[in-house]
Amino acid sequence: MLHCFLSYFLCIALNQWAKIIDLTIDLRNTITWSIFSQYKLH
Repeated sequence: MLHCFLSYFLCIALNQWAKIIDLTIDLRNTITWSIFSQYKLH
């Protein structure tokens, strides 16, 4: 029972981490793209 609960909790935590990592990658891509486009404009 405890093992099942632990694996369920771990699965949720991993899903949350995946969402957070996706958000950070999106944010970094957006920042990089805005810096790159500003650099190309000048």
